[in-house]
Amino acid sequence: MSRKDRESLDLALTKMKVNKAYFVSVGPDLSSYKPIDKKGIEKYKLHEIPIDLGFGKGRRLVRWKAERNLYGKLMSIGKAKSKES
Repeated sequence: MSRKDRESLDLALTKMKVNKAYFVSVGPDLSSYKPIDKKGIEKYKLHEIPIDLGFGKGRRLVRWKAERNLYGKLMSIGKAKSKES
C-alpha cells in the first residue's frame, strides 16, 4: 500500500470517524503479496481485500497490462471537454 493510500485511509478512520475502511488490491499474480502491518485503531477498522486474478505469465497477462495502462499512464492528458447534445 502506498504512503498516500495509507494516509487517506487513516484520515478516514480518525477525522471522518468511519467505522471501517477497506483497501482493495487487484493484481495478475499476488503470490508475493504481504499484508500491511496494522497499528492501533487500524487493527479493528482497516480491512485489506487482495484479489489475485491468477494470470501468472502469458498472453492474458500482456492483454491485462495493456488494458490497465489505458486507464493509467496511457490515459489522455488535458482538459475534459463537455459533450454537446
